[in-house]
Amino acid sequence: MSDNQYYDRDHNSMYHADRSWGKYSIMWCRPDCKVKHLTVNPKTGMSFQRHFKRQELWFVQEGEIEVRWSFRSEAEPERNYNKRLLKKFDWYYVPLQEWHQIINLTDKEAHIIEIQFGEECIEDDIERLSYYDELK
Repeated sequence: MSDNQYYDRDHNSMYHADRSWGKYSIMWCRPDCKVKHLTVNPKTGMSFQRHFKRQELWFVQEGEIEVRWSFRSEAEPERNYNKRLLKKFDWYYVPLQEWHQIINLTDKEAHIIEIQFGEECIEDDIERLSYYDELK
C-alpha cells in the first residue's frame, strides 16, 4: 500500500482492538493522520504515556474523563501532574512528548474521538511510565 492510500476497515487489520481500559476503533487512517473512536470503561484509565512522532487531539463525544498531564521536562511526571476534567463536547490537545493519561472516574462509559497527527501515527510510538492500576 502506498503512503497516499487510505486505509479502511476492510484493509486495516487493526480496525478494532480491545484493551484493559476499554476498546478503540480506527475510523480513518493515513500514515501521518489517524482518527479513532475510544470507549473508556467506567472506573478505568489508560497508561501514563507520551509519543515522539505524533500529537493528539481528544474530543469528548459522550461522558466525562479526567486528563492527567505533565510537561516532558518534569522530573517525576507520574507523581507531579496536572488534572483537567473534560465533559461532553470538551476537547484537549496533547503536544508532542507531553506525558498524558485518560481516566474515566464515572460509572458510565466515556466516548472520545482521538485525532492523531504528525510524522508517523503508529501504535509503537509510545513510552509508558505506569499503568492506571499502579497509580490508584
